[in-house]
Amino acid sequence: MCFGKAMKVFSIKPNDGYQSLLAIDQIAYRRVTGRWGFDGQPKRATWEPLDCEASDPTLPRGDFLAFTLGAFACGSRAENSLRDLYERAGELLPIRLGSERLSIVNLTRVVDAVDHSSAVPQHIGGGMYSGFQHWSFIPERLSGESLFIVSEAPGELLCVSEQADRSLDYINRCMEQRLTGHHFKLLWED
Repeated sequence: MCFGKAMKVFSIKPNDGYQSLLAIDQIAYRRVTGRWGFDGQPKRATWEPLDCEASDPTLPRGDFLAFTLGAFACGSRAENSLRDLYERAGELLPIRLGSERLSIVNLTRVVDAVDHSSAVPQHIGGGMYSGFQHWSFIPERLSGESLFIVSEAPGELLCVSEQADRSLDYINRCMEQRLTGHHFKLLWED
């Protein structure tokens, strides 16, 4: 608990009704993302800026744009407002949308915080699972965290809210800046 408030973990999800991005050259996309795409591994060393296009340019453009599982793009307003959190939890990778420079947010901060004694895995067959039907976390391992992923579900972008240090509260900072293009799904609270 932080100052009497419950610690909460949210999943970061793209908003329907806003533009999303597609890499124009899928071969270049596969070359720079690797076999597993955005899976919590750093990409900066081999990254080449990708040319992208809006999947539906008639939709409004948010500060955040859906890109692919495990990563999203942000425009300069979001990047400038949240750069400290992005760099603390991962890396910003340049892309181009026409003549505009955007950044992919690649989270590489993996936190071993899933409470396996009460979390319920989402089975997908063959002894494999993808995320959880019911999430549960060990609060002490999330103290001081902001943006992160877990190894059990690397495509799920997570954030902690209600931290003692409000500068780490991603949701609060997005709301204060009135940033648009994604929303937050509550997964767990202490």
